[in-house]
Amino acid sequence: MKTKNPALVSMKSTTKMKQNLGFLNRFRRVSTCEGGQISILIALIFQVLFVIFAMAINIGLLVHDKINLQNSVDLAAYYGAQRQAEILNAIAHENYQIRQSWKLLAFRVRVLGDMGRATHPLFDQRAPSGETPIVMNDGGAPGYPTVCWNHFKWKEKHWFTSETSQNLQICRAPNTLRIPPLPATQDLTGFFLPLNAVIQNITQDLSSRFGNDCMYAGPSNFLMAATWLVQFKLDMAQKKQRIRALAERLQGSVDDFRDLSGESVLVGVRNTFRNNLTRSNRDGSPAPRIRMFNSMGMMSDRRQWINEVNVVPYIFYTDFAGGSTSSGCDATRRLLNDPNNGVPQNIAIDPRFEQAIQAFRTVIYETPNEDFLYQTIVGVEKNPWVMAYVGVTAETTPRKPFAPFGSPVTLRAEAFAKPFGGRIGPWMYTKWDKDSFESSGGYDDRVDQLLPPVLGIDAGQNPLAYDHIVPNYSRWPGDRLGLRSANAVSNYRGFTASIVARRGFSYQFYNAATAGVGPNGYDPLAFDYSGANQAEPLRRMETAAIAPDVFDITYYSIDPNFYTNYSANYVGSQPFPYTFDLGPNFRGPNSIMAQVVASQNILGSTAPWKVLNWSNTLTGWVPNNINDYGSLDLDSFGQCIETGNIPGSCAIGGRTGYSVKIVSAEYLRSPLPLGNNGDTAPIKNPPPPNF
Repeated sequence: MKTKNPALVSMKSTTKMKQNLGFLNRFRRVSTCEGGQISILIALIFQVLFVIFAMAINIGLLVHDKINLQNSVDLAAYYGAQRQAEILNAIAHENYQIRQSWKLLAFRVRVLGDMGRATHPLFDQRAPSGETPIVMNDGGAPGYPTVCWNHFKWKEKHWFTSETSQNLQICRAPNTLRIPPLPATQDLTGFFLPLNAVIQNITQDLSSRFGNDCMYAGPSNFLMAATWLVQFKLDMAQKKQRIRALAERLQGSVDDFRDLSGESVLVGVRNTFRNNLTRSNRDGSPAPRIRMFNSMGMMSDRRQWINEVNVVPYIFYTDFAGGSTSSGCDATRRLLNDPNNGVPQNIAIDPRFEQAIQAFRTVIYETPNEDFLYQTIVGVEKNPWVMAYVGVTAETTPRKPFAPFGSPVTLRAEAFAKPFGGRIGPWMYTKWDKDSFESSGGYDDRVDQLLPPVLGIDAGQNPLAYDHIVPNYSRWPGDRLGLRSANAVSNYRGFTASIVARRGFSYQFYNAATAGVGPNGYDPLAFDYSGANQAEPLRRMETAAIAPDVFDITYYSIDPNFYTNYSANYVGSQPFPYTFDLGPNFRGPNSIMAQVVASQNILGSTAPWKVLNWSNTLTGWVPNNINDYGSLDLDSFGQCIETGNIPGSCAIGGRTGYSVKIVSAEYLRSPLPLGNNGDTAPIKNPPPPNF
């Protein structure tokens, strides 16, 4: 066996030790010299900076994605609330259209129907013309206007050649009549539009056969009063039907509802959310998750949040009392709504009179049954304790470039947005208890002090205890006269005289209560159905009468061009009728702007309660221009300098109706003072706790 040389082994070990010592010596020299220390420090710094840089990028991207997620959720909630706002704007304008129909009925009864009274300021130059009540004590009668057109100012009565003609006294000084309380209940739910054809066929040529005999006075006055009331009810019923359908559409479900075009709002919310996400938020795994909450979906019945204000419109007409003298007919006043004594005495003078009167009676009576579509309402009031808003929550799982492994971070965001700033209309009373479905208060607590008794609340009391049992309305907040004001009526005096001179008042302009029914709603304004266009002045006069006033712009959201901004965009997309505004165009698209023009031309500045510039219907403003929010330009406030593409708005100057704002969940869950009665309580439809 060959053995190793000890000397050789020792030499190799010595060589290896020298090599190790050399490496250590070199490392010692490098580490102890200034240049070597800096190199190591730089390497360590770069390594730390790289880690910090990677962390910073990840955190920055994560913060960016979180901000993007919140913004996307905000926009999605804003989109949903904007769709709510559109429906609320449509409800508000339809509600205002009911207000205008009511104003038209009041104008016809108090001005056109009663203008034959001896002391009526429309023609009596001696009558007061200031803000004083119209004198209505002819023959000792109480102050109730009465529909009576048996006088020479109407075309059909041209044989009354002067104000001293025989029979004219029947309108000049009607007698008094006890007012019976209306029945508490009456089942008329079977009535619907087919009756319209009956009424139209009966009354089509009836006015041409009105005789110049006292016997015709009662039936003809009944038909005029009933025609006006039925025209109001037909128009009101279509608006009521539409408001109900819009309210139910807004309710939808808690997860979704349909917009005015019939499209799913949830789909729009999802698209808005996804289109605003960053790529990492949008393409993460799992995919983004989003939930929508429609607060109105918590309401199982529209009556929980929108209340129809039912009233009793007392309308009187002059009837023949059974005798006559050389100075005229003996007159009496009858209540059109009275099912027992409201029929004229000589109903059988013509078989068609009896048939027409019986047909009208089917619809003119009031009933507390809500299913009766033609039950009179003066509008709807919204429950303040039920709030419209949309909530959106979403989650994303973005993957970051410097964290490719492990579980992704889950980001979550929520947002709530609500319509605000609009006005569906005034409450009937000034307070609303948190557990009630309607406003509350006493007779003197009504917002519009001139509305008649509320059906089911005040109707059972003695109507004579009320000052305003005949249709009337306030021209401004706090108005106590309305069309009882001599000033309000005398402002039409000059224009009315020109109509009389041209025989411009005619029953033919109203002779078919249903003639205004068209595919796009009902048009009750005066119209010459013969094609001679002789009703145009009277139609303009009625248009001016219903044009917006100070009370209207205070309590209603009024779209100055509703058809263009709303109706034209969703024609055919919904199963209920849409309606035009009233105005110069018969059965055609009109606008509030056209109504204001009519008011300017007829009333001008003599009626300061009238709105003489349609821009006064706007409820918002941009101070100077779209880039300057620093100061308020008083010259632009409320003025539409330049119209914009947004429905109901102006590029500079204002907007109309509801806008949208972001709110917090804490606000929606906290007690709020909403009923104007000092109480604070949570809303009835707060966000669910697990949302």
